[in-house]
Amino acid sequence: APCNSVQDILDDPQLEARGFWTQVHHPALDRALTYPGAYIKLSETPIVYRRPAPAIGEHNDELFGRARSAEARSQPPLSKTMAFEGLRVLDLGWVAVGPITTKYLADHGADVIHVESVTRPDILRAAPPFKDGEPGFNRSQFAANYNTGKHGLGLDLARPESRELLRRIIADWQPDVIAESFTPRVMRSWGLDYESVREIKPDIVYFSTCLQGQTGPRAQFAGYGYQGAALAGFYHITGWPDRDLAGPHGAYSDFINPPNAVAAIIA
Repeated sequence: APCNSVQDILDDPQLEARGFWTQVHHPALDRALTYPGAYIKLSETPIVYRRPAPAIGEHNDELFGRARSAEARSQPPLSKTMAFEGLRVLDLGWVAVGPITTKYLADHGADVIHVESVTRPDILRAAPPFKDGEPGFNRSQFAANYNTGKHGLGLDLARPESRELLRRIIADWQPDVIAESFTPRVMRSWGLDYESVREIKPDIVYFSTCLQGQTGPRAQFAGYGYQGAALAGFYHITGWPDRDLAGPHGAYSDFINPPNAVAAIIA
């Protein structure tokens, strides 16, 4: 992936095709400025920016007053049930962003079924550190940590009978959320894309995460958080000016996307 500069990002045809940039009017300047758009595309209830970011201290009195008012009211007893108890999630994600996102839901009571295939295993199953320092399919801490609290289901989705079983699970188990992290072509070819799943469960919340989104000229480009960080300009603005580019530690977007993604799913 290219190490984009700020100018490269402004000129990026993928972001242009996805309508990423948005104009926000600034009353103090009496003109509109170009802003990065919403962090996620919601098909039914898209995020719209109606005003600029607040000036420093602009809403302090309002917010502090609201906080004092809340403190003055008596607080009801906390429920002993978990926040997402009763929520059903079918997790087709792999590697990091998808599984970490659904792990947040599982950690707080959701019933999550994580689907993967032993014929094409998650690459993190081959990543150290391993239990007792010994490599093995079920010994990587990454795969174990990112999928705690979930049921595991082994299905080779390249096989028609596996995909039919998955459709039966959607029809009979009635998940509230489906999460997947393939390129758009894959889910469409399997008949498991959003529009196809809606025919089985019309009110499904369908979360897709892949390198460059579901639409645009580069939607089919697969990749990981390292490529995402380079495309987003992080490699170009870090490091020293007289040395080679040096990006942030790890697959950067793998760690900033899940909290944002789970907030979108909850919304």
